Amino acid sequence: MLVFLAGDFLYDYHKVMIEIQEAAWDALRPHYLRGGLFLTAPELDLDEVARVVAQDQKTQVERWLSQGKIEKVLKPMADEWDYRGPLLFAFVIVQPYVFAQLKRLDS
Repeated sequence: MLVFLAGDFLYDYHKVMIEIQEAAWDALRPHYLRGGLFLTAPELDLDEVARVVAQDQKTQVERWLSQGKIEKVLKPMADEWDYRGPLLFAFVIVQPYVFAQLKRLDS
């Protein structure tokens, strides 16, 4: 069993993999409102993102940020999602952050 320390939190890699879930935008909106929601590019593996963040691998996180593969959800994006209607995301929580990927647009 692999356990990672990030700040004051312990992360079990296997537990992180299990806790990738799906949710509608409405369920993720509170995380945006508190400033903790990040959108990840579809080519990134959420398991890998969670592990890298939990291990505090700043260089990799900064690389993803500079490449636009991870971006903080800001008001214009949130407003668009509010307007577009039902959206589904895969997400993982690495406290205090939530990393989400857009799964599909339900029409």
